[in-house]
Amino acid sequence: MDDEVPDSMARAQLLMAGLGEKKISLIFYGSADQVHDELFDNYPKLANGGGYELLRQGVSKQLDVISVPQGGYTVEYISSVVHGAKVYIRLLQKTLDMTNSCDVSMFQLFQ
Repeated sequence: MDDEVPDSMARAQLLMAGLGEKKISLIFYGSADQVHDELFDNYPKLANGGGYELLRQGVSKQLDVISVPQGGYTVEYISSVVHGAKVYIRLLQKTLDMTNSCDVSMFQLFQ
């Protein structure tokens, strides 16, 4: 992922690889460890990525890095920075395996 919101082709590739858009629910006062664990539970391939950073959509399709506070990404901190925007994950060190790891129908791709 670059510094822009993924286009429809990239979103489809991410979805087929098990890395597509998901809605993750966390308790508001969730700790950085809880956020980290929830991301890994929803995106197991992240564990092989060598670290990650979170981004939010800024002006137009531009993605802005959400700086990491001293205690890590807590739910309260992310909520205060994101203001309801989508959050994106970018790996810091490695490229993940993009092979198909989920059973996704063509109908789901075009919803």
